[in-house]
Amino acid sequence: MDCYAIHEVDGPLNADLLDSLNALAPEIFPPLTPQHYSDGFWFIAYHHEIPCAFAGLVPFWPFQEYAYFKRCLITSPEHYGHGIQFRMMMARELRARQAGYTTVVSECGPKNHFSASNFRKAGFELVEPEQKWAGPNDLYWRKVLV
Repeated sequence: MDCYAIHEVDGPLNADLLDSLNALAPEIFPPLTPQHYSDGFWFIAYHHEIPCAFAGLVPFWPFQEYAYFKRCLITSPEHYGHGIQFRMMMARELRARQAGYTTVVSECGPKNHFSASNFRKAGFELVEPEQKWAGPNDLYWRKVLV
């Protein structure tokens, strides 16, 4: 049986590891800044103690009551299909609730059917934001927590 464990980690203390995981997809994810690490919450999924995915939860400025699901990268196809992304969503949602956020937002590419399915499964609704913060054709998601 595959063994995956998700842990919340200290962003600044784990910046090197998070940077190395983020750098696995430079065409999708630009480099993270020290502010991302210090202002947010970070999660790493481990497969038998080896990092296999990471994801973040950061403030969605200027809306103080909103959090943003930042990143969710699974390191290689061998880890696909094990529910890691959905479990990362649930861990981040719990943390958002604990931190007092009222709403979580995110986005995914229009052809990313797996992510879209996980957003729906997690109770997010597809929305059309007034100002798009990602790609013009991306799918934008919101979940009200209260």
